Amino acid sequence: AEHYDGMKRYIASLTELADNGIVSFGLGDWCPPVGGAGDHKCPTAVTSTAYYQAYTALVSKIAGILGKAADERAYATLAEDIRKAFLAKFHDSATGVVADGGQTSQACALFHGLVRADDREKVLARLLAEVDRCDGHIDCGILGAKYVMQALSDAGRVDAAFRIASQTTFPSWGHWIEQGATTLWEQWNGSSSRNHHMFSDVSAWFYKALAGINVDPAAPGFAHVVIRPVPVKGLQWARGEHRSMRGLIASSWRKENGKFTLDVTIPANTTATVFVPSSNPKTVKVDGKQARRVAGVTAVRVEEGMAVVEVGSGGYEFEGEWEE
Repeated sequence: AEHYDGMKRYIASLTELADNGIVSFGLGDWCPPVGGAGDHKCPTAVTSTAYYQAYTALVSKIAGILGKAADERAYATLAEDIRKAFLAKFHDSATGVVADGGQTSQACALFHGLVRADDREKVLARLLAEVDRCDGHIDCGILGAKYVMQALSDAGRVDAAFRIASQTTFPSWGHWIEQGATTLWEQWNGSSSRNHHMFSDVSAWFYKALAGINVDPAAPGFAHVVIRPVPVKGLQWARGEHRSMRGLIASSWRKENGKFTLDVTIPANTTATVFVPSSNPKTVKVDGKQARRVAGVTAVRVEEGMAVVEVGSGGYEFEGEWEE
């Protein structure tokens, strides 16, 4: 109860700062590639208002879980009012441009789900155009670096996110490695701390987008896992693992000799939905057999061009045909 009341007080303080639903206080997209730490292109009001809305929506959800129906309704209404204020202030529905039209602004609106479903394609198109304009490089500070990779991946454009992640020229994570970095830096140009966490969300992106290890929001604590790897062009293999409270969750895939192979480990007392990319999903096998004949497999279907297999705990090898 103390933590919940603290969250309510925080929202109250943001509401006091807001001007017609818009919060302009904060550091914003701190540490962009060029200029000083505060010389970001994205207006601070864009990112601060987006987090104001996200936090308010979260408290509404928590209130519902706690059985506080009046709070749930009140904060849901406030969150929707903030969303409408954001769109009225920053979004051009005709063009898809958000605020300055830069990567952070476009990705922020997508990441936080602020734009209407009918407008998402235009906002995404502008984001992709900005990535192209920067020759596949990121053009963001600490907030946009999280937004861009996740927004692109959520929209099914992991390929565009991978293009950014695999750059080795400035500004990029790869450029740090080219300079001999063994840690994450505070700024893209390396002028400040060289052991900093601010641009570290890309690490989560590797696990979620490439290795494909994802939580199921409806089953907290990894009671149910979603394994959905994306074998992008230019990458022949990926592997990742997470030591959850229930045990080791692992995903490892490779493309080789016209086959896609995915090895998955699911811990005890856990279930998983496994998406297996294949050029012919109906032929996907599990442990060398038809999926329905393997112990631990509870359901098989084809969805979005992939074989989707429901499994219980254990280790599984999935194999399907593959064409780039």
